[in-house]
Amino acid sequence: METNMEEFVRRQNVERYRRLIECVREDGSVTKETKRQTILNLLAEEQQRQKGAGDRI
Repeated sequence: METNMEEFVRRQNVERYRRLIECVREDGSVTKETKRQTILNLLAEEQQRQKGAGDRI
């Protein structure tokens, strides 16, 4: 059974990943681009979990 806490954690993760993406955009180095892609993948995965759980987005 899903709890409000689990929904809260997913929502917080999405917000955190979005903030991290913005920070990485400020520096266009290859290493930063790799980090950016990793964060984008994490964001997509967390958003998919939200959809799968029926969270309010």
